[in-house]
Amino acid sequence: MRRLSSALLVASFVLASCTSINGVFERPLSELLEEHVTILASDEFEGRAAGAEGFDKAASYVVSQLESYGVEPGTENWRQPVPLVAVDTESIRGTLSIIAGDEILELQSGEDVGFYPPSDGVGEGYRAEASGGIVFVGDGVVWPDKGMDPYAGVDVRGKLVAMFRGAPPLGDNATEVHARRFDVKRAEAVRRGAVGVLYLDPRDRDVSRLSSFRASHPKGSLAVGAGFDQPVPTAMIRLDIVRKLFEVSGQDLDATLEALKTGEAESFEMEAVAALSTQADALAIDAYNIIGVIPGTDPTLSQEAVILTAHLDHLRMRIGSQDVSSLDEAAGEDLINNGAVDNAVGVSIIMEVAAQIAKQGGLSRTLIVSAVTAEEAGLLGSMHLARNLDDLGYDTIANVNVDMPVLTYPLNDVIGFGEAYSTLGEPLRAAAAEVGLVATPDPLPELGLFARSDHYSFVQQGIPALFLFNGMSGEGRENFQAFMRTHYHRPSDEVTLPINWEDGAKLTRMTVDLVTRIANDPARPEWFDGVVFAPRPVTP
Repeated sequence: MRRLSSALLVASFVLASCTSINGVFERPLSELLEEHVTILASDEFEGRAAGAEGFDKAASYVVSQLESYGVEPGTENWRQPVPLVAVDTESIRGTLSIIAGDEILELQSGEDVGFYPPSDGVGEGYRAEASGGIVFVGDGVVWPDKGMDPYAGVDVRGKLVAMFRGAPPLGDNATEVHARRFDVKRAEAVRRGAVGVLYLDPRDRDVSRLSSFRASHPKGSLAVGAGFDQPVPTAMIRLDIVRKLFEVSGQDLDATLEALKTGEAESFEMEAVAALSTQADALAIDAYNIIGVIPGTDPTLSQEAVILTAHLDHLRMRIGSQDVSSLDEAAGEDLINNGAVDNAVGVSIIMEVAAQIAKQGGLSRTLIVSAVTAEEAGLLGSMHLARNLDDLGYDTIANVNVDMPVLTYPLNDVIGFGEAYSTLGEPLRAAAAEVGLVATPDPLPELGLFARSDHYSFVQQGIPALFLFNGMSGEGRENFQAFMRTHYHRPSDEVTLPINWEDGAKLTRMTVDLVTRIANDPARPEWFDGVVFAPRPVTP
C-alpha cells in the first residue's frame, strides 16, 4: 500500500498551483503523468468514490491543474451537479392490475410480478404511475436499416408497451449489446410516447431474478435522481400471465417466441388494459462532474465542441460486502481500491492533453474537458452530462474517452473502440502513426466494449465517439487479461504497478493529435450509413 502523507499531498497541491502554463512542459510528460497518478491514486483519496470525501479531494486537484494550465471553467465553480441518489433496493415495491378481455388477473408480487428497480427520475420520494392499453412490440429493437421497427403500424402514445428481453443475432456484438440494453429500449418506447413498460423474459426467469438483484445490490446502489428524466414504471411478469394476454388477443405466444429469434415478431395492440405503480426510497447524494473549456478560435466552428472525457471516480473501501467510511475501520487491512490504472491514468492523460492544447492557443472548435463521476455505478455522470450538453452552450460533434489504458505492458498499438462505426477512424489512424503506433481493430468483439464506458452515453445521444485503449497485439491480450484477473477493481490497482510512463506520454501525445485533427477539420464527424447508433427521427 503506497500512502501519501497529508503534508506531502498539500505540497503537491502547492506545486501544482505554482506550475505556470509556460513552464509546465519543462518537465518530461512521463514525469508529470506519474505525479498525477501518484496523487490521484493515493490512500488519501480513499478510492475516489462518487459522492465521497475522497472524490472531492481528487476533484479539487483536477481543478487546480486545469486552472494552472489556463483552462476555463465550463460551469459554475467547475462543477456540474449530477442528481445522484442512493436507492434502498429493499424498498422497491409496486402494484400491477390487468384486465385481459373480461378477466381480471390477480397478480401476486414476488410470484406473478416483480417491480423493476428505478433508475432515471428516482428521487427521495420516488413514485411512478401509468395506466392504459397494452401494446406488444416484440423485443423492442429498432434498426430500420435492417428492417427492424416494431413500432411501425402501432400507436403506443399514452399506453404501456410489452416487450421481450434480448435481441436477434445481429452479427456485430457491440451492436447487439446496444440493441438489447433495457435503457435503450425503454428510451425508444418513451420517445414513441409510451408511459410504462412490461418487460418479459422468454426463459421466464425475470420475477425470480428480482430477489437476486436485491441480494447483489445492497442499500446505497446509485441511480440518477429527480430532475433528470421522467420516471417510467416497469414491471416484470411471468410467462403464464403473458400467455393469457396473448390468448385473449387471439395471438400465438409460441409462434411469437420463435419469430423473436429472427427479429420477425409482429406487433399488435392487446385486448387488455393495465394500471402500474412503482415506488422506492432513496437518499440524495452530492455528486458532480468537473468541466473545463478551451474556447475555439474559429468564429464559426468555435460554436461546435469536441468533448474529452475520463472518469474520475472509482470504488468505495469495502470489508466483504459492507462499505467502509474511513481508514479507522480497516483494522490494518488494505481495503482501498486506489484505482491507479482505473482510471487515474485516464484522468491524468486528459489533463495533460488540455495543458498542451491550451498552451498552443486552442483549436478551431471548442474543447470541453470533463472528469466525470459515477462511471463505476453505471455511467451515471456521463449520462447526465451527455443529456444536458446544450446547457454548456455548444453543439457537441464528437467525444473522445480515455478509460483504463493498461500501461503495464509495452504499447505497440492502440485501439479506438467505435472507429468502425464513424469517420473518426481516419483521424485516429493518422494520429497513431504520428507517434509510431498502429490503430488496430477491436480484438475482443465478444465483450461489446463500445457499449461499456462513458463514451457510450454520448453515443446514445447520437454523437460519434471513440473509446481509446491500449492495444493487445503480440502478448498484449494475455497481459491485459492477466491485469483483469489480478488487479481490476482490487486494492492492488496501485501506482506501484509497473506502469510504463513513457508509453503514457506517447498515448497522451497521440490523443492531442487526434483531438486536434477532429477539432480543426472543417467537416463534422459522421456515422457510417446503416449504423444502429446513428440518431433517427422519431415519428410516434
